[in-house]
Amino acid sequence: AFQRYIPKNENNVGGIYDSFEESKTTNTSDRLSLFDLQFTPQCFSYPTNITSIASDETTLVCGGNDGSISIIDYESMVEIQKSAGKNPHKNKIKKLLITWSKLLSASDDCTVKIWDLHYLKNLITLKPPEHAKAVVNTLDNINEHICVSGHGDGSIFFWDYRVPSYVHETIGDRNIQKNVVCTDYGDDHILAAVTGDNAIRLWDLRKRKDPLLCIKPHKHDISQCRLYMHKFTSLRLLSADTGGKIIVWDVAKDSIISEIQLYSKSSIACFDVIGAE
Repeated sequence: AFQRYIPKNENNVGGIYDSFEESKTTNTSDRLSLFDLQFTPQCFSYPTNITSIASDETTLVCGGNDGSISIIDYESMVEIQKSAGKNPHKNKIKKLLITWSKLLSASDDCTVKIWDLHYLKNLITLKPPEHAKAVVNTLDNINEHICVSGHGDGSIFFWDYRVPSYVHETIGDRNIQKNVVCTDYGDDHILAAVTGDNAIRLWDLRKRKDPLLCIKPHKHDISQCRLYMHKFTSLRLLSADTGGKIIVWDVAKDSIISEIQLYSKSSIACFDVIGAE
């Protein structure tokens, strides 16, 4: 087995855990397999607090609290590109994405920037309208030309890279949504967003007018959501909150499948889906 795990922390140290030895133990019923994973870390230091990371097959991109961006080679753990001169963003990097040989960055300076990944050259700078200048909390890629950003004033914008001065479209009512905490784009043209009224709204991007679904399943503040296809047949939504609860939702049936409560009830800051189960 082989897997890369790229953590980030507040001590300015990142590590790539890219190999492990596996020892398998089964119980007497032969129904439970336990794995002892021993990771071999490769570490590097970064001059400022790492606030966001992104990666592809060969490179790791780090965004800093000071608005800086650096590209690091996996094999040598050497910085191969760094933003020259002034930092790419005036404030800290909130989100980085690598897609279609491009790097997308979102920042507290209210902008989204598109970069040439190999040369770290700024291709396009996307700015929201004057009435909606709020920090970018979240960023997702829809396809080769379209991305979506969620902002601190409740706005959700669609951007077309080919027409950088034009907001492709907005969805939702920012006066109701108040703040977009996070978004996730899943299969079947569905976009999910956690909003400031502690709700999760889902839109069908082929319509984009009214939400397909609006649910408030959590008592505590929702920290993150994820969409995924269960066994390639049904779309499911996972959400986590600051009270340590994860809820699994069947989107088509509009019903809860299961709830997972952490014993410690500690706040869940982020999570991700590994596989269909």
